Amino acid sequence: MADAAVGKDKCGEQRLVSLPLSRIRVIMKSSPEVSSINQEALVLTAKATELFVQYLATCSYRHGSGKAKKALTYSDLASTAEESETLQFLAVRVFLTSETAGCRRMHILPASGLASRQP
Repeated sequence: MADAAVGKDKCGEQRLVSLPLSRIRVIMKSSPEVSSINQEALVLTAKATELFVQYLATCSYRHGSGKAKKALTYSDLASTAEESETLQFLAVRVFLTSETAGCRRMHILPASGLASRQP
């Protein structure tokens, strides 16, 4: 199934997913509850992640302030996460920690942690 894993690979063949499966495997294995990862589960997780990111970007762009400039900004993503009931979990776990020279850094809290802003 990884062979079918839409994008183009180095040989020009179409792929089912665009995200690098090796990176997703590393992220999945970082959980202490995961001992082994089935190849089909890996590909499905990659595809679900791509679809989620696409959904988030599309919603944020549609409702964002950067539409006139054809740009998507962090504030567009943040306001979408705060306003959308289905994306509320992002507003709690992803937050702005600092803004220096136009560069913003995000910190992702563990599921058990509470969000708190740091200077």
